[in-house]
Amino acid sequence: MAEKLSNMIDDLTSEQLLIAFGSEMADRIIDRTQDGKDVRGRKFKAYSKKYFEAKRDGEFVRQASQFKPSSRKDVNLTLTTDMLNSLKVKRVSKKKVTIGMPPQEAVKANSNERLGRAISTTKRPISKDDEKFVDKFFNKRIVSAMNKNSGAVSITIG
Repeated sequence: MAEKLSNMIDDLTSEQLLIAFGSEMADRIIDRTQDGKDVRGRKFKAYSKKYFEAKRDGEFVRQASQFKPSSRKDVNLTLTTDMLNSLKVKRVSKKKVTIGMPPQEAVKANSNERLGRAISTTKRPISKDDEKFVDKFFNKRIVSAMNKNSGAVSITIG
């Protein structure tokens, strides 16, 4: 029994599974951010008039034109795509996956948080929708691992 439990835990904490999970979480955060929602599911604070006009008019070097805002409230934290595209799996250990971005991009994310545009915080690293995704992701694999590692039960009466 202990060996089967150990096998099940190994199936749930394999490096490949944690990498896939971390990559999916990063993609979800990017999608939510480009949808204009913060980690709490609220719309981002509007751009200043000056910043909105410059971004709308394509005045920034290397600006990703597909993310030009149509109004001050059309906030997606995507100017060049560098910050969000840098969100990746950084480390995987036996039972943990860490996603993050390089320091120069993390500085941008932190600056946006101070402006009322948090993609993640210490108190709320992921959104409530992402918490549901985590539950679904691992519950599905728990059932699969239990089925894979359980023996057939046979009951005979009489």
